[in-house]
Amino acid sequence: MAFITDNCIEDNENKFCSLWTTFQRIGDCANLFFNDTLRGDYFFNRLNNLRFYEVEDALGKALEICSKNKHDLYVHIPYTSDNYPLISLLLERGFRSIDSMYVLKIANNLDISSDHGRPSVRINIQVQDESELWVRVFCDTFSVPTWIDEVDKIIKRNKSNLALIIAHIPEKPSNPVGCMLLYKFHNITGLYCLGTLKPFRRKGIATRMIRFAAAFERLMDSEYLIVHSLANENTINIYRNLGFEIVQVKAIFALKPL
Repeated sequence: MAFITDNCIEDNENKFCSLWTTFQRIGDCANLFFNDTLRGDYFFNRLNNLRFYEVEDALGKALEICSKNKHDLYVHIPYTSDNYPLISLLLERGFRSIDSMYVLKIANNLDISSDHGRPSVRINIQVQDESELWVRVFCDTFSVPTWIDEVDKIIKRNKSNLALIIAHIPEKPSNPVGCMLLYKFHNITGLYCLGTLKPFRRKGIATRMIRFAAAFERLMDSEYLIVHSLANENTINIYRNLGFEIVQVKAIFALKPL
């Protein structure tokens, strides 16, 4: 069994973000992902893979692009001792620390599908063949109604590479209460866009959906399922209680260009 590395995880994450954004390589290593319609979102919009030796040039070019579009620049930096000088430099340049992101994994051979702690409402979870319903519940769940046309284009363009999944109350299949999608790359499946509508939160639905994703990922014959948890959303314990382990933590910084 091949050992999963940070690079493999990063590749899955980067490839997924590139489906939603315009990707641009800056310098030797840095990656800029940018979509003006998804303004204010610092998961998809990001500069990452910065190296200290080229940081000034990479930041300058990225800030120029963001300034032209009147868009904040978000930078993702893994928390490692090697990156402390880079983090210090960003703070000196006026960047603000706005969040942290945990990257977690669980192996394919760990079965978490058993349904202990059933949700307080009955739900069905299913893979969705048509994208329109998934797009609608995604935009409702994340309160981004202005994204709907852009997300519709993104999902339709990439639907063959995605497993679109919704949760709904059995009696109301056309009224979903949550969504997520699965994306496989490099023999790793990433669980992305997991969310539930506000009236249905804290009812165990997200946990049930993660269990479904893990079982579905085994059918996809991936080696690992990976997830991302933003510290500001306070969801990490959902994953850790299911057996996911942290493999990386990233600091997220922001700067409003002049």
